[in-house]
Amino acid sequence: MPENHGNSPKTQVALVILGLIGVALVLLSTSLYGVGISPDSTSYISAARSLLSGSGYLRYDGGPFVQWPPLFPTLLAALGLIGIEPLDGARFVNAFIFGFIVFTSGQLFLKRIRSKVLAILGSLSILLSMPLLSVSIMAWTEPLFTLLAILFVLCLSKFLCWKTLPLLFLLAVIAALGCLQRYVGITLILTGFILIAFSMSRVPLRERFKYAIAFGSIGVSPVSIWVIRNYMLTSTLTGSRRPSSYTLYQNIVYTLDVLTKWFLPHEMSLLIGLIGVSLVVSILMAIIVFVRYNLSRRASIGLMQAWSVGTFVLVYTLFVIASSTIVAADRISDRLLVPIYVFVMFLVFIGIESASNWLKVPLTTNILIKLIFIGLCTIWLIYSLAKVSHNVLTWTRSGAGGYSQVIWRESTLMKWLQIHPLDGQIYSNAPDAIYILTGITARMSPNRRTGISQFWESMSLEDNNYFVWFNNNPRNYLYGMQELISMLEFEEVAVLSDGAIYLLEVDEQASPPTAE
Repeated sequence: MPENHGNSPKTQVALVILGLIGVALVLLSTSLYGVGISPDSTSYISAARSLLSGSGYLRYDGGPFVQWPPLFPTLLAALGLIGIEPLDGARFVNAFIFGFIVFTSGQLFLKRIRSKVLAILGSLSILLSMPLLSVSIMAWTEPLFTLLAILFVLCLSKFLCWKTLPLLFLLAVIAALGCLQRYVGITLILTGFILIAFSMSRVPLRERFKYAIAFGSIGVSPVSIWVIRNYMLTSTLTGSRRPSSYTLYQNIVYTLDVLTKWFLPHEMSLLIGLIGVSLVVSILMAIIVFVRYNLSRRASIGLMQAWSVGTFVLVYTLFVIASSTIVAADRISDRLLVPIYVFVMFLVFIGIESASNWLKVPLTTNILIKLIFIGLCTIWLIYSLAKVSHNVLTWTRSGAGGYSQVIWRESTLMKWLQIHPLDGQIYSNAPDAIYILTGITARMSPNRRTGISQFWESMSLEDNNYFVWFNNNPRNYLYGMQELISMLEFEEVAVLSDGAIYLLEVDEQASPPTAE
């Protein structure tokens, strides 16, 4: 199949425009209170601020920053050097990254798809993707990792064809940055190693493994230094992690459910969705077999690119399912799987083009088929546009998400804390929210895993100990306020509409309490 370079100025201008629209969508969605903030976001922001202050990588509670790699807070701290506060920096960084994702996705489509119309429609599907937009309005690491994954695939396909050392080094650097952005970036290393070692059939086996080992060594070195630092600080490689509460079967079902909702309305049943996913998987497998067969005959960049995409999707998905089954993590959702969204859409679109060619009704020449396909795509994109428009409107009215929502920004309890500083140590079921919205440092209230006795031993006996409790922030792994009141002696300081402040009365001679 002829390779389409997509170098026409009009096509490139169209992709630039789509990218700029993507930037505008994120900036508009975060215009009310700024970028969305979750507990993870607070850790990234606090680490960036700590780095700027010269204290190194520390979380908002003073603990070492180890549960995440350092690239994102480092980037935010670098922006801080030119006067951009890390919280504002996260908003602008992710806005422009989303725009670059749209643009580079277009390059990905154009390298393999002959029909420019089909490639542009594919780029539109990325621009109007709720999973990508939803993570891009939050101060999260997924957008930059997704962009790095796209650049990795583009570079990998070129290296597999040209086999030059500068490309190998560039590929390893991109993979290393991916690992420094998210620990799951190890899937980039695995993908690259597998393809370099086993797909270059015309290169002697010994030489292939030399390339693969050199790539892997360079790619994994920076994050290895980071996890050694983590171990020296905490005796853990990536922070303390509990066993998973989800089974392998559950994680497979959750993965299929997410993939289903990328293509079908949420209202449709899981059974119908699984049928759709089965069709998608069948298309992907057919593409992989087709590409693998062609690799032994003619190694074009387009074919290598398709093979690289299919391998990464498989490696990444299996890694997420396996890791979510072994260690505790959030339930598999859009956020965990969003780095493969662009690649899944890429495989679907080249599957459509391959199917049309196989049926001898090519989209590039058959006007009727082209019009029918464009019509169907338009209906699908209109549905996506309606979802995006609704959500963008919601975000502009109530905030982008997490602690950047009206319920938190207009909190009477937060306003009370700002007006009435507490002279002592603060514990809370939302210490991250207190830090990011007021700048006040607080610690997490006692949790069930470590127990109330350990909290009693670690709390301050010299200062006052306050508990700031938010009614709208349930965390099941923490003791509830009523449970704490039954075990400890408290004095009410203030009761407000969304929570309360309590002073813990401590008798130094008393024995540590026990949970009932």
